[in-house]
Amino acid sequence: MNKIIPEYIMERRNIIKMLIFITFFSLLFINVYTPFKYAEWFDTNSRTEQFIYSGIAIIGGVVILILSRILMHFVHKKAKLTVLQYSGWLIAEMILIAFAYTFFNKYILKDNREFMDILPRALLFVPMLLFIPYLVSYLYLTLKDKDIMIRNLLAGKHYKKLKENELTEEPKDIVHFKDEKGTLRLLVKLSNLFYIESADNYVNIYYLNKSKVSRFILRNSLKNIEESLTEFGLIRCHRSFIVNIEKVKVLRKEKEGLFIDLGQEDIIDIPVSKTYSDKIMELFQITD
Repeated sequence: MNKIIPEYIMERRNIIKMLIFITFFSLLFINVYTPFKYAEWFDTNSRTEQFIYSGIAIIGGVVILILSRILMHFVHKKAKLTVLQYSGWLIAEMILIAFAYTFFNKYILKDNREFMDILPRALLFVPMLLFIPYLVSYLYLTLKDKDIMIRNLLAGKHYKKLKENELTEEPKDIVHFKDEKGTLRLLVKLSNLFYIESADNYVNIYYLNKSKVSRFILRNSLKNIEESLTEFGLIRCHRSFIVNIEKVKVLRKEKEGLFIDLGQEDIIDIPVSKTYSDKIMELFQITD
């Protein structure tokens, strides 16, 4: 239980997906499956009122979860949460939502029941409501993370197995990519490297492999990658992109801003943000 929770659970994109899933699942669970009598959720037997009340209550619960996950994200960045701490946090969320639901029922909807009559039901219903989406979300994220690991292992077959994660000789035209723990995961010839894209706690590395564009997913930040690859002349052109300047075919200026064309049909045009536009234009000796 003192084991640190997997990083993919705390990724912003995954948290957003989980909250969206919880919202829709809760609405369906209450209004379609109706596991309990309407009157046990709200003091009404009307389907219309039940749907309206449940929608408001669920939105309120999701707001609590959003605020909780924002706080959790900052806490986890300073001190990594263990499985026990994370589980305790989830229980605290459920208790807080149960109290909010009881308050909403009693004082907003003017439920005739006593506060302490509604609260025990809320403490029962809320965990039952959240347990399934929590479990499904965790299983989905775990399978997705395993899928990324498998894809990386398959991609790694194109390269020689390295002893002790180091090269005895490192050609100057070979770019080596390490994960956040410093383990070497990928070797790419500089002339085959197109660009690197940020994806939360991962980066996507796009490179030419057997005449086709391949993608390798690496657990690391774009900032760390930028700092480790300064010797190769790779250029940061956007908060989410690093590009191999040698692969640039066209630098296009449009109303929306600058875009880099790498001359490959199956590769997107890379945006250049205002922060880096002067530097990029200077490299191409472009003046307004």
